[in-house]
Amino acid sequence: AFSADVTSYTVSVPYSVSSLNISAGAAHPGAKVSVDNPTLSPASNTTIRITVTAENGAAKTYTIRVAREQDPNYVPSSNAQLKSLSVEGYSLSPAFGEDVQQYYVWMSYETETVKVSADKADSKAKLTVAECPELTPGQLTDLAVTVTAEDGTQKVYTLSLFRAPAPADVDVF
Repeated sequence: AFSADVTSYTVSVPYSVSSLNISAGAAHPGAKVSVDNPTLSPASNTTIRITVTAENGAAKTYTIRVAREQDPNYVPSSNAQLKSLSVEGYSLSPAFGEDVQQYYVWMSYETETVKVSADKADSKAKLTVAECPELTPGQLTDLAVTVTAEDGTQKVYTLSLFRAPAPADVDVF
């Protein structure tokens, strides 16, 4: 229930409710009340703000956090593909293709770390790029890039990074 001392409220509404019609009045006749009344997005939380401004300019804001249910006919995306993948300063072998999950990157001995950039094909998916492990000269080191679709489907892209071995000592005559 409303209390002038409580400024934060929460409410859950069914999917069929896409907006609320909120009316509020001020306790003092000289105060002004403004209500932002945004459209409610399915399966998300929307914050509605009600601001009461006194004649002297002092303001108090009340918030209502509205949780709207998901559309019962909604089917979550299963797209767990990448739109792009690159390693700064190096080429992938083979060249990037959204259906290719294994890549090799050949690097010079001087390279100690790499910067990986990736972009998911579906904005609702989650992208995780593993931290670059220590690159041991003369060995392959795998780095995983994982895309998790909205429905939980996962696709792992593997970058096998090969750091060249240390140059051999060469006697110069």
